Amino acid sequence: DEILTAINKIMAKQAHIDKFATMMFTIFEPQTRQIQFANGGQGPLFIYRARDKVCTISKQTGLPLGIDEDNVYHVSKIQLAPGDMVILYTDGVSEAWDHARQEFGVHRLRQKVIDYAELSVDQIVTNIVKDIDEFSGGAEQHDDMTLVLLKVK
Repeated sequence: DEILTAINKIMAKQAHIDKFATMMFTIFEPQTRQIQFANGGQGPLFIYRARDKVCTISKQTGLPLGIDEDNVYHVSKIQLAPGDMVILYTDGVSEAWDHARQEFGVHRLRQKVIDYAELSVDQIVTNIVKDIDEFSGGAEQHDDMTLVLLKVK
């Protein structure tokens, strides 16, 4: 929260720059299996719970950096267990279009995480990228795509 707040103040003071940035700042502590995160306007964070085989969406939101100099960011903490996953992605993943401009969608992405949860992280990412490519059917990519997974041992 302090880091996002500092970056935000610097960016917001640059009045001559008509830009903003989104960012999800995360810290994973392997010894405690705890993740801390602050959201600077990025999409929601997914948490896959291996025990229950469910994928939930974080409710924490935040304003993109550089818009409001006085904005305050908050840290959330989540306790993870073996097999749990944290999934971070840019909106280019969930908003990937097909030729009819239908979006891949957050719900489809969430279901894919559940479907592939027993696989390795590399296999999950590969399969989801393949699914997005098949869904898009060669439609031109209109936004950047980033997908990051953390699977707890």
